[in-house]
Order: sequence, then C-alpha cells, then structure tokens
Amino acid sequence: MIGSVHDAREDATGLRVRARFSSDQKAQSVRTKMVEGHLKGMSFTYQAVKHYLGQHAGKSARFLQELKLFEVTVSPFPINELATASAKAAMTSASINDLPDSAFAYIEPGGSKDAEGRPPESLRHFPVHDRAHADNAAVRIAQGAEFGKQALPKVRAAQEKFGSKVTESSSLDFGQFSDLMGKALSITYRPAAKAAADLLVAAYQPLDDDDAAGTAGGPEPTAGAAAQARALRNE
Repeated sequence: MIGSVHDAREDATGLRVRARFSSDQKAQSVRTKMVEGHLKGMSFTYQAVKHYLGQHAGKSARFLQELKLFEVTVSPFPINELATASAKAAMTSASINDLPDSAFAYIEPGGSKDAEGRPPESLRHFPVHDRAHADNAAVRIAQGAEFGKQALPKVRAAQEKFGSKVTESSSLDFGQFSDLMGKALSITYRPAAKAAADLLVAAYQPLDDDDAAGTAGGPEPTAGAAAQARALRNE
C-alpha cells in the first residue's frame, strides 16, 4: 500500500483515478520512480459483476458493464498498455519554507523576523496552500496535533476553497464514539474492523479542561471500550 485513491470516475478514455501518496519512505520512492519516468503503467484489481462476450474489430472480446474495484496500483508491465500513470514531485521542505505566511493556518506569536519579514519556520504550522496539504492538516488536527484548535478555522476554509468535503466537526463526542465503536467492533472482517477502530480513535477528542461544561465532547471512553479498541488496533 503506497497511498489512497481520493477520486475515480469514467471519462471519454476509461477510468481516471487520482490518488495521494503516503509520506513513508517506500511510497515516496515509488513516486520518485514515476516522476523520473521509470514507472509509467497502472494495474487494476477488480471483479466483473456484469459482463458479456462479443466482437470488437473482428476479434472476440469481453465487454465489462459493471465492476467491483478493489485496488489500483502502478506497474512497470501493465496488462493493458493504455493504462498509464504519472506523478507530481513532492514539495521539499525548502520549497514549503519559501511559502508566505498566508499559506499557513497558524503562526505562533513572538520570534524575530528575517530580512523578508517572516517569522522563524518553527513557528509556522499547517501549510494549506493546496488541497493535499489542507486535507493533511485536517487529519493531523483530528489526531490531536498541537495548535489544532487555533488552526482549524483556516484549515476548514482552505478545504472548502479547494473543494474538499468538510464536516461540521473534526472530532466525535463520547456518544458518537461509543455508538460507532460498538459497530466497528462487531465487524467480522478483522482488517476492516481494525481500520474502523483506528479512524474512530483518531477522531475522538474529549473536552479540554478549559472548555465549558455541557458542550459537545463528553467523558473519556469506558475502560472496556478503550481496551477492546487497543487490542483490535494492536492485532
């Protein structure tokens, strides 16, 4: 697994897929090979739900009407030579550092500014200059990243600007967490149950000490639910 698909739709040529690479070393190595032109093909893993046999250009052919798509990936030897792929180079730390202050969702106060009037890079958090970085910032905030509360309004505004789906809240309250975790733990396919538990734990954020009582949030998860979730995630 080197990333995840965030958009897939049919066009005049066939199925067009847009995906994001993971930040881990293996995924970025694959991205580099694509940028350099070493990897140019795509491979699809699917189940034909509806299909029929017929003729095309005088040859026997199978016509696919409905598919269940399981996976898309890059390949040096695509079965279908028309299945091609390309990738954009990732931004380097240096190029992100060159962004203006307006490209960051939160800047800590203080610190001496450089000759161009910018604060130290260590005080600038959550770049939101494009869709990928805005979505990444939203995920980090949902996982409890520092300064997330201060940055969240600008992160949401950036997601709306770039057309990402934005929910009313980036976290679950206790009631939502308990209900959804119960459903996640009842999933019989363990990899799917583990994935669901990971997402729920990341999205659950109890109230901070300075939040007013009675607002959305709630107590910590019960010991039983927390233990079940930890056991499932550690499988």
